[in-house]
Amino acid sequence: MKGECADLHVLRRQDGKHSFIPSGPQRNFSLFKRHGILELMSLNTHIAVILALFVTTGAGWCQAHGDFANPGLAAITPVASTARLIGISAEIDELRAARQDAPAGSPEQWRILWLHQRVVERTAAVQLQIDATVAEIDNEIARATEVRGFLADRRDNRVTRANLLSALIGGGLGGTSAGLQLSTTQTAAAAGTGIAGGAIAAGIALYGIHAQKGETRTLETESNMLAQFFDRPILPTSHYPPVIWHFLSEVAPSDPDHITRRDRLMRTWIELKRLDPPPNTPVGQVKIDHVTNSPEQHLLLTIDDLEDRMAMLQDVRAKLSYLKRDLAALLESLPDAHPTDLN
Repeated sequence: MKGECADLHVLRRQDGKHSFIPSGPQRNFSLFKRHGILELMSLNTHIAVILALFVTTGAGWCQAHGDFANPGLAAITPVASTARLIGISAEIDELRAARQDAPAGSPEQWRILWLHQRVVERTAAVQLQIDATVAEIDNEIARATEVRGFLADRRDNRVTRANLLSALIGGGLGGTSAGLQLSTTQTAAAAGTGIAGGAIAAGIALYGIHAQKGETRTLETESNMLAQFFDRPILPTSHYPPVIWHFLSEVAPSDPDHITRRDRLMRTWIELKRLDPPPNTPVGQVKIDHVTNSPEQHLLLTIDDLEDRMAMLQDVRAKLSYLKRDLAALLESLPDAHPTDLN
């Protein structure tokens, strides 16, 4: 995970760059791999000095790349932050401090199994909450997509008909005007026909330009998952679980400006003109009403409103995917439980 530089103290053998082959029987040590991390069982003084040099070099690499530019963020690893977020910090600390070589069937080993079970249950519960929230977002996106597609089809049909009609009338009257000019006695009629054809064609073209905006329609869906971001009335099915809302209200370790994920979303929406004008203007407040409305408000939404609403919901959905990534990293960091030793 980005920003996790604490792993640099681990001896890395996969790339072949760091390989320690001690000589002599006094320098034997064993390496074994657990959860993808090489753990040193015994070290002599010389190997410890060499490893300390690599730790120092790794710390300098982290600082040079700016992963922990903020000391407050450097003090908390992403795994520890995730554990605190879902309320299992005590279990994680106890699990890491427990003896991994406890005798089979001992109370210590049963305690380790219970701690593993507690962490997995809590992680699974949060994952289900994420899935339920994403399902509600997907439902709103699907409904908005249907309405947007309906309005876009009607708009495209109108614009296409206007363009064809403009070409037919303009071309037909233009040809008629040219034919009348073949006779010297029909000069006035030819001019009048040409003027009429041009005017009619221009009028139909203006109609086509106006039709580009499309029609408006209400969005009949019992969901407004953006309402909580703007302190608007929230439908019963559109509340974010406390854990997920807390996650969105935290500062991402990799955020360059050290702002919360919600603030990052807001800034992105303003920069990409999803919220245009800005929310601090009266017209901007109307725009917020259009992307957070409920069926009871009977607001007429344009194609642009629906497209902005869909894009903003997809951004929220993408942010929630990062929480699932962090939960996976949390489970990956757990030590082995050795359940087979209990037989």
